[in-house]
Amino acid sequence: MQWYYSKNGTQLGPVEEADLRSKLTIGEVSASDLVWREGMTDWQPAARVPELGAVVTHPQYNPTLPVAGGAPPSPYAPPGMQPYVPQPVTPGAGKATTSMVLGIVSLVLSMCGCYSLLLVLPCAIMAVVFGNQVKALVAANQAPATELGKAKAGVIMGWIAIGINVLITVLIIGGGVASSFTHDLR
Repeated sequence: MQWYYSKNGTQLGPVEEADLRSKLTIGEVSASDLVWREGMTDWQPAARVPELGAVVTHPQYNPTLPVAGGAPPSPYAPPGMQPYVPQPVTPGAGKATTSMVLGIVSLVLSMCGCYSLLLVLPCAIMAVVFGNQVKALVAANQAPATELGKAKAGVIMGWIAIGINVLITVLIIGGGVASSFTHDLR
């Protein structure tokens, strides 16, 4: 098993358990030095770790005495792990994706002949509105430029879907007028 230990504020390791036990026995690593291995939640003084406590024989640290506030806070993160840094919420990130998805949905439904003013047109209009909102945020440096592509795609597909719906509406109305005109002529 691989162990890490600290010495004079420096993180050292990995070393095998036998090597760490040897360092504890000869005093190279003291009972109060912090140690960690995979599976431990945090760094602990060597004397407090059950696998190593029997090896620790140095009198400068008494593991039976309580440490004020529990174990001392570790200045180290476990090796290979980055500390969690919360990321700020990116304005417009959800709207850019929503714009693109609505643009795709409205365009696909329009192209499939699913003519519906109640479904396709609202999706297309929202795609254009959300996409333009994100474009404005990017222009004002309030949203990352990486969102711009999705926003533009949503706007373009939304306008195409609106155009298809307007064209279909004109054709349907024109067809209805034409058929009533020819019906009147008979």
